[in-house]
Amino acid sequence: MLKEKYKELRKFKEENLKSLINIASVMADKYPDTPDDLIAGDLGQYQQALITFGEKLEKEFALYDSPYIKTLEGCCEDLFNYSEGKGKEYLSELKEKLILIDKELDDDNLNKSYYTSIVLIAKDEDRYIREWLEYHRMVGIDHFYIYDNESQPSFKRILEKYIDSGLVTYIDYPGKLMQMNAYNHALKHFKFETEYMAFIDADEFLVPVKFKTIPEEIDFIISHYSKRKFKVDWQPGGIAVNWRWYGSSYHREKQDGLLIENYTYRAEDDYDQNAHVKTICNPRLAIAFEGHPHSCTYQKGYFNISEMGSYVPGAFFYDSTCSHLRINHYHMKSEEEFIEKWHRGWPDRVRTFDDDEQLRRDFRSEEAECNKVKDDIMEKYVDELRERV
Repeated sequence: MLKEKYKELRKFKEENLKSLINIASVMADKYPDTPDDLIAGDLGQYQQALITFGEKLEKEFALYDSPYIKTLEGCCEDLFNYSEGKGKEYLSELKEKLILIDKELDDDNLNKSYYTSIVLIAKDEDRYIREWLEYHRMVGIDHFYIYDNESQPSFKRILEKYIDSGLVTYIDYPGKLMQMNAYNHALKHFKFETEYMAFIDADEFLVPVKFKTIPEEIDFIISHYSKRKFKVDWQPGGIAVNWRWYGSSYHREKQDGLLIENYTYRAEDDYDQNAHVKTICNPRLAIAFEGHPHSCTYQKGYFNISEMGSYVPGAFFYDSTCSHLRINHYHMKSEEEFIEKWHRGWPDRVRTFDDDEQLRRDFRSEEAECNKVKDDIMEKYVDELRERV
């Protein structure tokens, strides 16, 4: 658990950083009056101690690209500048920078500890946003980072009670084609708050298949992979979860009631669109989303795995079983909503909009293919979800 890891981090800090600060204090008092040739060895040893401390923060506590690492890099530069005779003030500044790291590692930022969270960027999703949120609460999601991309009106009013309770972090996020920007913003600003971070859309429902909750499924998949006798040296940075593409259930107009009870027919497992994946990652190991919103790049030595432990290199995985995790993708819904969605647009690409008659023809050409399988996997959630919504 993330909270336990931070307890280890603070213990490590107490055992190591205090002595580094004390040494910096002694050097600041002593070295300005000591000939440079007598202190060069000491400076080299101290610089190596800072590097070792930083490597431990990265490797053991996944604090890659954190402010602490950047400050330590600055301290090493200060030592080099001092050894080059560029200014005696570097030693006093060194001590102050280390004290700042000491303080920041006890900051409230590290006291936030969610096990699983979801990042969502959405526009004009008033109709289903509460159902989407309450459903994911039911399956074990602890927190939501919701980016509102120019909704008219803003759906913040619908989320007020969730924001006030601390369940939702709400970010007003205007602009065109902002999906990857939002995802990378979340990785940068919130990666120390949550053990795992899922990146999905408002028409995507993350579904646990074998166990009751998403955290149980994640733990099983990661643990199962780690116990394999034959595996590559790299480690899983996240899990790639395949779509199951849902059709219209032959509805022409918007339906009253829940999304998950109105749309129960989907395409067969080998439908082409089901090869798409979305990602649940350890955000401290992720570098960025680049080019598409389906998977991210990781620090060297980490990668996405499928639920069976296979390496997933990008946006597609064709051999999905979905026996533990899947994403129900309610892309089509009713014909009326499908047309509305096309006119509203997408946050990740520019669309060329056809006239409504062409959209209807396109919709109906895919309709039979996407309504082949009657699937009741969501039925068990309906009664409680009605009460929640």
